[in-house]
Amino acid sequence: KSGKTPLAAGIAVLLWACDNEPGAQVINFSYTREMATLLWRWTRGFIEKDSELSKRVKVYKAAHSMQLNSDVSSTFRTLALEERSAHGLNLHGAVCDELHAIKDEELISVIKTRFSSRRQPMLVFITTAGWDRNSVCYKEYQYACRVRDGVEDYCDPSYLPVIYEADPDDEWTNEKTWAKDNPNLGI
Repeated sequence: KSGKTPLAAGIAVLLWACDNEPGAQVINFSYTREMATLLWRWTRGFIEKDSELSKRVKVYKAAHSMQLNSDVSSTFRTLALEERSAHGLNLHGAVCDELHAIKDEELISVIKTRFSSRRQPMLVFITTAGWDRNSVCYKEYQYACRVRDGVEDYCDPSYLPVIYEADPDDEWTNEKTWAKDNPNLGI
């Protein structure tokens, strides 16, 4: 409960409504419709509570989508990957909520290929840790650690890993260790 979803929703709003990208398609996605809807609610809430943005946006609540009045090809929508509906998109941005729940690496690859015609696309993963060491999430975690740690073959200036975790030797019962995993603890 550190506010990952509201932060990601704010990033999605900025990408979609404030980045001046013509025809910006931005999605939020997760494996299930239920999980993806959580981020949709935050995103819609930010739009509806901002008097300037709410004037510029048409919200389609039932479809979990929105479009900009000034550029009807600029859309924001919610995707559940269980529906396998990521093909054909021309994405400027995508936010994945709970990457650890996604089992199909092919679906993530499809999302990543949807950015090819954009000037400055952004893909954001937020997640809590999962247990599966053969998952999409764990592979992404390993890559993120290599980039973070400056491993020579993993120098990717377009990739910003932000990982909150205890060190392997930390005592889990120590409250200082808890703060490493949860920087908002007590806030």
